[in-house]
Amino acid sequence: MQAAHFGLTALLVSACSLQICSAAAAEASPSPLPDLFDYLTDLAKNQTFYYEPVDPEYYLKINNNSIIEFNGTFYEDLNGTFYQLQREANGSFVLPSNESAITESANADGLDYGQVLGMSWLFYEAQRSGPLPATNRIPYRGDSALSDAAPDGTPMTGGWYDAGDCLKLNFPAAFSASLLAWGLLEFPDGYTAAGQTEYALDSLQWIANYFVQNHHADLAFTGQIGNVGDDHSSWGRPEDMTEDRPGFDLTPTAPGDFCTQLLDPDLLAEKTVAALAAIAICHLKALMPTTPTPLEAHARDLFATAYPGKYSDSISEAYVYPSSNFLDDIAWAAAWMYQRTGEQQFLTVSQQTSLHNMWGWGGGYIAYVWDCAYWGTQVKLAQFTGSATYASEVSRFLEAWLTGTSPVQYTPAGLAWVSEWGTLRYTMNAALIAEIWSQNIATTDTLNSNRYECWARSQMKYVLGSDGVGHSFVVGFGVTPPVQCHHRAASCPDEPATCTFDNFNADTANPQVLYGAMVGGPGVDDSYVDVRSDYVKNEVAVDYNAGFTGVLAALTGSSNTWAACVAGSYVIARGNLG
Repeated sequence: MQAAHFGLTALLVSACSLQICSAAAAEASPSPLPDLFDYLTDLAKNQTFYYEPVDPEYYLKINNNSIIEFNGTFYEDLNGTFYQLQREANGSFVLPSNESAITESANADGLDYGQVLGMSWLFYEAQRSGPLPATNRIPYRGDSALSDAAPDGTPMTGGWYDAGDCLKLNFPAAFSASLLAWGLLEFPDGYTAAGQTEYALDSLQWIANYFVQNHHADLAFTGQIGNVGDDHSSWGRPEDMTEDRPGFDLTPTAPGDFCTQLLDPDLLAEKTVAALAAIAICHLKALMPTTPTPLEAHARDLFATAYPGKYSDSISEAYVYPSSNFLDDIAWAAAWMYQRTGEQQFLTVSQQTSLHNMWGWGGGYIAYVWDCAYWGTQVKLAQFTGSATYASEVSRFLEAWLTGTSPVQYTPAGLAWVSEWGTLRYTMNAALIAEIWSQNIATTDTLNSNRYECWARSQMKYVLGSDGVGHSFVVGFGVTPPVQCHHRAASCPDEPATCTFDNFNADTANPQVLYGAMVGGPGVDDSYVDVRSDYVKNEVAVDYNAGFTGVLAALTGSSNTWAACVAGSYVIARGNLG
């Protein structure tokens, strides 16, 4: 499209209204970006500004360099440094301090991993439920679901909406939180380079606060908010919800993976324990000024609740994320409790539980996902003990992914593919283990360390739309990114316009850009259609982005490059990702 040239004031007003207006009209209206306006006025004297619509995004440019996306989320200075704008309580955006710069330190692959890392945390902010803080950076999101409560009426506001719907599901959310914390702990350099440590900790604290709130009585834990059928039968803004949203508790008469027993009445675990322990470790490592000791206290209390059972046997509405086994949850939680406390009892139960699980259900399932935490536990136990038994399991897992051992297979363009539904989450979770294990064996097994790192890099290149793919699978990033992801809030226009199933059925781009959300992904033949109705390939979810975020941190902080991978012949010769 031919660029249209206007005055700076008009451009800034147009940037937020998405309308072209005259300079006189713009000057008559208060700028929604006053601080940024003043900054750019001083910065860009004698420069040529122009407004260039590129559906569905709009850019303000100096010469040919994009400097701000029109939703006010990102800013790029003339040196090519990206910043995430901070939203003030009055709705204006301001430039943050230099610590928030998203650097391009990992650009040797032609992909700005640090920028995508920042976007991924924006996605988690877009999933927030309850009363939002003054620091909310998502302009189209507001307070929502303020009446959420446990069965006894205890308020249960906060947390994350699971996916494109408005359910709050702790089983996948807790697993996701533990993976996010793990990525932060393993790759702090990537977070520092991208300026994302503060945002990561803020989001982890947000979900941890919700988990603590869920533990609202000595023997009660709220595991889910929302009825699946009611939620999925409506379409609109989270802020406009009116349907009943029941809470579901796990109690001694309705136990679950959140409160389970094995081997000894005192050695019990759940996915939320792992999340709380991992987040507590993040704080302990001086990533925040103070250590929130209640996290450890709640994790310990939940771990010591002696009532066995699968949570999906107790919560009838949990069928969208059913649990197949609780052995993997116990081992995963115990591993994190051991890392947090150093107490031998936790290491013992993790090892014993893992042994029971090794050649049974967990060890035979080559996927690392919310329903199978087994493989992450093998990495943790190998790190703790140095045992070849656990290291061999990690290698078995990674070799299956690298070589395409069933059920893993490779698409023509080079994606390691394992499932039709949300396949990219499986690949990215495996890539996270590859990056962590590559780092773990870097000094003892250079060959495989490079193989695993380069494989993870190749899979990320696919997700971000590198050679041979033709489009990105991450909203708001790369070539031809998804514009119709299955997501209620993103599909709704700005208020006061209504939002209904008409917006769901609209054959147009989402009015809101859900930055950083990774969609489900392609079929085994690389097929993918960007259509809102496809909740299998085009929905987003908190568990989809969990491993993905950690891999981005690893790549942002890495000195390796794709060229070095190719030159060293560390790349699996599959697809067209060269």
